[in-house]
Amino acid sequence: MKANILIIDDDRNKLDSLEFILKAMDQNIIKCKSGIEGLRAMLANEIAVILLDVNMPEMDGFETAKLIRSRYKTTNIPIIFITSFKKEEIDVFKGYSLGAIDYIFFPLNEEILLFKVKAFIDLYNAAIQIKQQSWEIKQMNSSLLRSNIEKSDLINKLSKANEVLSNEVTQRKIAEQTIKEQNNELLKTKQYLYELNACKDKFFSIIAHDLKNPFAGILSSCDLLLRRLSTYDTEKIKNKIQMIGSSAKQGCELLGNLLEWSRSQTGNIQFSPKEVNLNQIAETSIRMVKQQANDKNIKIHNHLQDDLLIKADENLLNTVFRNLLTNAIKFTPESGEVTINSMQTENFYEISVADTGIGMPAEIQEQLFRIDSKITSRGTSGEPGTGLGLILCKEFIEMHGGRILAVSEEGKGSEFVFSLPVCLQGFSVS
Repeated sequence: MKANILIIDDDRNKLDSLEFILKAMDQNIIKCKSGIEGLRAMLANEIAVILLDVNMPEMDGFETAKLIRSRYKTTNIPIIFITSFKKEEIDVFKGYSLGAIDYIFFPLNEEILLFKVKAFIDLYNAAIQIKQQSWEIKQMNSSLLRSNIEKSDLINKLSKANEVLSNEVTQRKIAEQTIKEQNNELLKTKQYLYELNACKDKFFSIIAHDLKNPFAGILSSCDLLLRRLSTYDTEKIKNKIQMIGSSAKQGCELLGNLLEWSRSQTGNIQFSPKEVNLNQIAETSIRMVKQQANDKNIKIHNHLQDDLLIKADENLLNTVFRNLLTNAIKFTPESGEVTINSMQTENFYEISVADTGIGMPAEIQEQLFRIDSKITSRGTSGEPGTGLGLILCKEFIEMHGGRILAVSEEGKGSEFVFSLPVCLQGFSVS
């Protein structure tokens, strides 16, 4: 028997979209364009679940839900609010207080919508089945009482009826456990969607703000050169070209990090561990940031042993070292120092990148590696930052089975320590 799904929305396009998605469930779909029309439909039909738009003229979704809950026949029908508002733009708790079971926000995730509606239809069908079986049991008991059969037969039949009831209780417990497991899955899905949304917000924030700055510097310097070239001496022209180069380098580094991050989020990074020399990787990264260090007269000391071999992905470790060194230089004042050290424990190599920079408070340290963090800081020479580099470091180190942490104190510098396992997925270092 097909269940009735009631959709109430004043937007014809949304009604049609929801109907198209839910057709795959092969159930009866009733569409209404207002709360009043929906209430009439509930009086004429048994409804399994209601998809109710929040923002409607005349009578909105909250008022409609209140009326549904006030009627005996409809008070237990599950309501899922459908809305195009953002979560922070509506009073979510008001909906729950009026009896809403859940919210679904546009744009729709079809799989989640179908999953939730199916769960309530399954509950509706289970309730009908239980009601039918309960009615049958009552009929059986009434028949036994009226039939005036022998006591032994009556006891046997009552015993069988009790057995049926026991089975129903067992089935109900199984159904409750299934619902609990489904709720757990929904919570996991909610967390995944939250993280996915945080990634999207971070990406758009970088594109909208941080990526614009270096290009603005390039355009501004080029415009000044074009307009005042005849009045500039060689030194001023050289300074402007250096500014253009610096801005271009910032933009290139940010684009590189954005590319690496987007590849990691879409699963397109090839993890290819092999035996590599960690000191050589560090030296390669030092050469890449040497000019930045020289511009601030910062010395970089590499104390890694020459023959330190490890099983790792060379490209990913290059990105880790480059980002940590760039970060250290950015937040270290002129004539400071950056030091790379290592030590080996029983199962891990621990590599540290320490600086004599400005350090940071504890509340910033707690948010360094979080994708949903909104904290960004400028370096000691005004260098911009997005926090994306450290997030990349965390993801790439965790791909190796290691961890990364920051130890810092304001005014005393920072130290970033990451660990890499001595053995990696069956590999061992000689």
